[in-house]
Amino acid sequence: MSEDKSDKLKPWLLHDISPEARDIAKNQSRKYRVRMGEWVNHIILKSVDDEEKRKAEQREEEENRQTFQEMIEEFPTKGLMVNIYNRLNTSIEELSKKVERQYKPWWKFWG
Repeated sequence: MSEDKSDKLKPWLLHDISPEARDIAKNQSRKYRVRMGEWVNHIILKSVDDEEKRKAEQREEEENRQTFQEMIEEFPTKGLMVNIYNRLNTSIEELSKKVERQYKPWWKFWG
């Protein structure tokens, strides 16, 4: 198996790359005026970053969904809210009566 002389000059080779993929890499690297290896590195690293960001967003979304579910489970029922309202309303009425007994309205002094 003889090595092609041009293979010795290339520090890094990828075999089995389709001609279409090579053309895309060549054209895009020319478009951005960078070497083909730089362009391929950028695309690979960017795709890894994008994938990591997507996974982080999915984790955050799942955490938010779990937090929301916990809030729903902890949210008081209608019956509990009615009970709390009734107790508060009764307490306010009792307090109002105490205040009225303690401090007669000013117009009752002249009556």
